Amino acid sequence: LWVGPAGYAAGAPFALELRYARAIDGARIAQASADQMEKTGGGTPAQRAAWLSQMRAIFPDVKEGSSITGLFLPGGVVRFQHDGAALGSIADPGFAQAFAGIWLSPRTTAPRLREALLKEAAPR
Repeated sequence: LWVGPAGYAAGAPFALELRYARAIDGARIAQASADQMEKTGGGTPAQRAAWLSQMRAIFPDVKEGSSITGLFLPGGVVRFQHDGAALGSIADPGFAQAFAGIWLSPRTTAPRLREALLKEAAPR
């Protein structure tokens, strides 16, 4: 989790980099993301279906050591990069909140990871 000197704060830009420990196809990454959004209460079923379609169009297959980074920008735009190369964007504040919530929501399925991320994202 990359944040500015003010730390992780609502409305402030941040980046979340995901490094993959094994090869996974992009469609599976998209589906797993949509499933986690549902578990954390992100979006409606119709929104998640639309977001799943967008994620499938953006997310590439990854190999061990690859990364996908989401750049969360003001206005609810999320720009995705794969190993530093631009992939595409989703401009929807609901998506931005739901996608970040996979890791940062109090309802995450990975509370220890959330705690570690937020600890490192405190104001400096």
